[in-house]
Formats: sequence, C-alpha cells, structure tokens
Amino acid sequence: EMLRSLVGSEMCIRDRFSIADIECPRCGSVFTCNAADIKQCQCWGVGLKEDDFAYLKGQGFSAEETGCLCRDCLLQIQKEVVGNADSAKNS
Repeated sequence: EMLRSLVGSEMCIRDRFSIADIECPRCGSVFTCNAADIKQCQCWGVGLKEDDFAYLKGQGFSAEETGCLCRDCLLQIQKEVVGNADSAKNS
C-alpha cells in the first residue's frame, strides 16, 4: 500500500514554501515547519494513510483549515488509528 507524503496531502498548506515556527493546532507545541526544504521538515518521513486523514477530519483537523501538525501528533494519530482498527476487529 502506498503511503502519501505530507507534502502530497498539503498538510503544510499555510506557508507552503517557507520556514516558520508555528503552533501545533492539536497539542499547542511550537515547532518549525520547513516547507521550503521539506526533507528538512520535522514531518518528513511520516506517511499518513487514508484512514489517518479520515481520523484527522473526524477530529476537526484539515490541512486547509488548521495547517501543519507537529511530528509527535502525526505519530500519535497513526497509533490511535491502528488502535481503533484493532479494537474494531476484536469487537
């Protein structure tokens, strides 16, 4: 299964080609979004699947409205989605 990169999903839509210290809209931590050199951005390498994006939208987060999330939140979302899927399988 192919993972979409955060760039492809436009998670960093707010300042697409700049470097900025921003506040994560999910947890409030401040991090540097480096959309100018995405391979140096804190989100590089975190691939979100369709289920992850659906979960985010269900939580009220969308790239268009909330912008970038910190790496810790992105990784936490992946864990929560897997946990929810495992729980659904065991129900």
